[in-house]
Amino acid sequence: MERLYILIDDDQLIRMTWEFKAKSSGVKIKVFASPDEFFDCSDTLPKDSFIYIDSDLGNGVLGEEVAKDIHAQGFLDIFLSTGKEADQLDYDKSIIKGIGGKEPPF
Repeated sequence: MERLYILIDDDQLIRMTWEFKAKSSGVKIKVFASPDEFFDCSDTLPKDSFIYIDSDLGNGVLGEEVAKDIHAQGFLDIFLSTGKEADQLDYDKSIIKGIGGKEPPF
């Protein structure tokens, strides 16, 4: 079965870009503007989803911290999608599997 990609990013243009690329690549995706939007329906999402989360979600909210709550719900494939370099970030490597840029990974 095809795995779902999830993006959590406060930037509307980034979300639109990922949705467009997913559609043209035949990839299933759900995008969320905030962690709250994600958590409102996280119990209905497949636990084997690939989750990409922005490091800077606005208002001082860090994706690195939100990732801990996502992981606690049973999601294991969590990545940061950021313009920052990995050495600029303080994150739990047992939770976050990797750091990527803003380009969709598909």
